[in-house]
Amino acid sequence: ASGDALLGEAKNQAAAAATRVSLNAERQPPLVQGMVKSVVNSTTNSMMGGVRNQLNAAWVSEVVNVYRQSLAGRYPMSPGSARDATLDDFGQFFGVGGVMDNYFRKYLQPYVDTSAQTWRWQPGAAQKLGIAPGVLQTFQRAATIRDAFFRSGGTQPIVRFELKPVSMDPTITQFLLDLDGQQLSYDHGPSRPVAMQWPNPGSIGVVRISIMPPSASGRSGVTLDGPWAWFRLLEQSDLTAGNSPDRFNLRLRVDGASIAYELRANSAFNPFKSRVLSGFSLPERL
Repeated sequence: ASGDALLGEAKNQAAAAATRVSLNAERQPPLVQGMVKSVVNSTTNSMMGGVRNQLNAAWVSEVVNVYRQSLAGRYPMSPGSARDATLDDFGQFFGVGGVMDNYFRKYLQPYVDTSAQTWRWQPGAAQKLGIAPGVLQTFQRAATIRDAFFRSGGTQPIVRFELKPVSMDPTITQFLLDLDGQQLSYDHGPSRPVAMQWPNPGSIGVVRISIMPPSASGRSGVTLDGPWAWFRLLEQSDLTAGNSPDRFNLRLRVDGASIAYELRANSAFNPFKSRVLSGFSLPERL
């Protein structure tokens, strides 16, 4: 049942019971009437507590258990983890029509004002449902992740962007970035933006950066693998916000040698913003 249906059923039951009892109470002395009203209020609160219990039961079975099995303790939800979440699991949880999206639409959406910059309960909704106001932050963060990774809809993440070389250390004669087979080479010549996509169709999950000549330590590059290799590389690099929500300054390094890029996301809603992923946490109960 939806949140609307659960709440409606509880309201109807409470109202019917209150009406029956109140009609009988009107014929009783004032002292008895007061006692009856107290019983009616207690019964109503008990029924609404039942709604909260049903919402929490659905939360645990439909959301929390899925998160524990597929994403908890895995990168990118746990930034320090060596284990990667699969893109399928990530998409099924955060994508359009995924676990978080579906729970919110099914149970809570009618009671939430999502037009405000910070989501808020409709007047009285939090009290009716018995859910802490802070829970909305979890759903808004999930919506931010959905809008950043699933601009094309569905449950397969797609992030499109451009990289344009800005400057490169004079000690480097050539720099090569290979993102899942998409290559960007720079040798101090004319600078032009190159379109990229993560993940690349037919992705093998490997990202490499290499320089010529090798650095003073003899190191000539960095290789990362796994479905989240590109985002792991960004974490190891310097990525700062530019002058608009879709522009970023990126500096990639091999030891002390570096190259600076302008990263242009295809949308102001993108995963390159600070804390899009790392700010997410999932409460055990609503």
